[in-house]
Amino acid sequence: MRGLKHDLTASTAQDGTLAARLAHVRRHAGLVLYTEQLWPALQPTLAMLGAYTLAGLLRLPQQLPDGLRLVGVAGWLSLCGWRLHTDLAHLRPATPEDIDHRIEQASGLRNRPLASLADTPAPLPHTSSAILWQAHRQRLLASLGTLRAGWPHLMPKGRPRQITAGVLVLALGLATAMAGSSAPGRVLAAFIPGRDDPDVPLPHIDAWITPPSYAPDAPIFLSAGHPIPQVLEGARLSVIVNGMVSHPALQGLRGMVAQDAKRQKLDPHSWKLEATLTHSGVLRLSGRGRTLASWPITVLPDLAPQVAWGPPPEPGQRVTGIPDCLTRPAMPMGYPTFRLCCMPPTLPVAPIKSGN
Repeated sequence: MRGLKHDLTASTAQDGTLAARLAHVRRHAGLVLYTEQLWPALQPTLAMLGAYTLAGLLRLPQQLPDGLRLVGVAGWLSLCGWRLHTDLAHLRPATPEDIDHRIEQASGLRNRPLASLADTPAPLPHTSSAILWQAHRQRLLASLGTLRAGWPHLMPKGRPRQITAGVLVLALGLATAMAGSSAPGRVLAAFIPGRDDPDVPLPHIDAWITPPSYAPDAPIFLSAGHPIPQVLEGARLSVIVNGMVSHPALQGLRGMVAQDAKRQKLDPHSWKLEATLTHSGVLRLSGRGRTLASWPITVLPDLAPQVAWGPPPEPGQRVTGIPDCLTRPAMPMGYPTFRLCCMPPTLPVAPIKSGN
């Protein structure tokens, strides 16, 4: 009797290990079956998005005005969302029988051995019957060998779906190769109304900087490939953009501060922008999702002039005009004109005594 209990304890421990291994494979098989259900539900929506992406690579939506493109994108994405919601609502969780059947198919098991594990013996009065049934389960689990769940089958079901998927993938690959480096920009422009793709020519830009009123110099015209000289604080930047439907924008980077920015629409395709420069940095002109121009500008602060006295004149030296001992005030853009007024010292007035 003691040996029978020992064998029962060992059998129970081994049975628990095999059962844990079977439970792990069942979880894996459940995930595989869920993936096989989810992937077909996603395929129609992905095909619709792929078709619109193909149209964007061919620059078809970009030919529409921004308003019509917005309506088209919103309507197409709404249709995709409705189809996705409908397909996902049809998903059903896999049953234990489906999971065991998948394991039996992937593992090459015959005669449905996992279904036998779900059987329960009829209640018998003898303890030996329970021991025999437990030994039967242990031998059955041990005979299963290596259990597998397999990989999910992701190929579209049905010949028409396979042909459609192959043609769409091939078309997307060819269109991407033809677009080259412009492919990401074309796709973004197709899905984002008001954005131009990289193949659209940049608008014509005229830009210049007018010095402030206290430094009446000539305006500085900005052109690509030429360095920009230093400008004084308070200088006024003016930009005219021709050939753009929507308005451009100025943005300060790396410490650049542009104050009193103004924007004026000259005609349906022309814009004028103005801003006052107060700090050094990079000024970027952007519009319709692209950077149109970028100017690194050094702004010199408007500091007060520094006037100081130098060494006094030698004894007996006569000073005429501007004294040599007066140092010239230094300014960022040269020496300004200044006026020196010399006044004689005020002599003390002696008090007048009144007589008797």
